Amino acid sequence: MNRKKRRWENLLAAPLLTLILLAVTFLPVGNVQAAETADAYRCSITIPMQVNVTGDTAPQENYTFTIEAETAGAPLPADQSLVITGSGSASFGTIEYTEPDDYVYRIRQTAGQTKGMTYDSASYQVTVRVVNAGEPWRLRSGR
Repeated sequence: MNRKKRRWENLLAAPLLTLILLAVTFLPVGNVQAAETADAYRCSITIPMQVNVTGDTAPQENYTFTIEAETAGAPLPADQSLVITGSGSASFGTIEYTEPDDYVYRIRQTAGQTKGMTYDSASYQVTVRVVNAGEPWRLRSGR
């Protein structure tokens, strides 16, 4: 009886594992939406930002962030600046992609003028990788 049970477990294990791996492979990560139209494949994302203000007397200030494309021809949101008031989070507008590639962006905070405040002077590189194994997308030549 034990041998029969093990045999069934072995026969079911491979297809079950394959099904689980396929399910995990196609789970969306982050804010990604994809749609198939008659002539193209499209996907869109939003890039979230968060502000953490610390200190007992920190003013409720508007914090401004900008996004720019480092990859030539990379799509951008309609508004390349984002304002967050005080501590909180928001996202740049939707960015839509119509072909697979690696798209690199640079995000920076614009320093405010409040005395005694320290602003984030770093710039952050964000890479969006768009992939698809199906048609009709094709990689650009030379990549």
